[in-house]
Amino acid sequence: MVQIAELLTIARRRVGGQSLTLHAGMLASAQYLSAALGLLTIVVVTRWLGPEQYGVSVLAMAYPSLLWSFLSFKPISIATRYIASFRAEDRRTELLGVYKLSYFLDVGVSGVVVLFVALTGPWVARNIYGQPELAPWMLLFAASFPCYALTGTGQAVLIVWRRFDWLALLQVGEQVLLLMLIVLSFVFDVGPIGYIASATIAATLSGLTTASLATWLLGRQGFADWWRTPLSVVAALRADLTRLFGWNYLGVTMSGIALHIPLVILGRVRGAEDVAFLRLATTLTTAATYPAGALAKVVYPTLSELLNSASSHTYGSMLRRWSMREGAAGCVAVLLGGAALPYIVPLVFGPSYVPMVPGVQALLSSVAVATVCFWINPLAYARGEVGRLTLVVSIQSACVIVGVLATAPSGFFAVAVVISVAQAGALAYQVWWALRQER
Repeated sequence: MVQIAELLTIARRRVGGQSLTLHAGMLASAQYLSAALGLLTIVVVTRWLGPEQYGVSVLAMAYPSLLWSFLSFKPISIATRYIASFRAEDRRTELLGVYKLSYFLDVGVSGVVVLFVALTGPWVARNIYGQPELAPWMLLFAASFPCYALTGTGQAVLIVWRRFDWLALLQVGEQVLLLMLIVLSFVFDVGPIGYIASATIAATLSGLTTASLATWLLGRQGFADWWRTPLSVVAALRADLTRLFGWNYLGVTMSGIALHIPLVILGRVRGAEDVAFLRLATTLTTAATYPAGALAKVVYPTLSELLNSASSHTYGSMLRRWSMREGAAGCVAVLLGGAALPYIVPLVFGPSYVPMVPGVQALLSSVAVATVCFWINPLAYARGEVGRLTLVVSIQSACVIVGVLATAPSGFFAVAVVISVAQAGALAYQVWWALRQER
């Protein structure tokens, strides 16, 4: 029976002798620097365009993003799990096969998304939004998807090899480029199209850079010419891969739907201003998830290797220790940020955005609780419980969609409360299940 001390020793060894806090701190610092740059970018955009035009830009990007949520496999979590496991077992050919398969899935599906946007975008712009001029803007934004799709699998490689410094630089670099392009658009005063074009260029270059670094890193480790590896090398894993990729696809798709459909519904029922509030609120709450996201990225490959090699699942004390230490600190930071919003929002974004503050605080309340249990999703993926996690996410997403349909006429705050309650309920069930399984 592997005891807690032994599990912790394995965990420490598999993050290269460096602490969880150090790795997570590096990623979180980069994410907050990226968030600061992103916030500065949003400040420039919102003040330059105003709530109405900013909302129009968000609407143009919402439909391609919704299609991407429906169709893309988003295989980063599954790719990370298998690449970490195959690396630990020195199964080099299978590692390259999964790497190639993951790329093929994302890039192939992203091309289908672009085609769908080209065929259906004009109808959506005309009949759903009542703004036919948005159709070419939708296609422009979707054009970045094939290259940006390279990001997920590339990040999986960097995570497995613990190149968190590279991940940090990539995150910051993308935001720096986007800010530069936004400022250039502001100088030439090209309107919402400048914002959309800037986002397209930044996403395209980010995907290409991440894939190039991952390929170079694999080459340095002796995994050269991955594109020549036949997909048949993972044929023995076809059933397992199909199951996990399928569940992962459904889960991430439902999460994306829950993110983008409220924007479309609000745009239809309430107008561009409420869409701007929800989109900006999502940006702010996403920044609040960075501590949890950084911690999750650090512990995921460790949990994957640990649970695939150890004969015991006695890890409850380790999870609780993480929650009481890193998780609690992140939770306090989120709550303090929410308390400061009434002072920050009018100063940074202008008085026209003050009505959104209560809604953002409602969303942050669920983020704060989720930060304490940052390990919940990595644990589910590491244990191969993708189907159960997908079911939870699907139910949560369905509750969000039904709730938004019912509350959208009341405006942004009501929608924010629905989203927050759904997230808190899903988290409560996941924590209960994880602790029950550990016992």
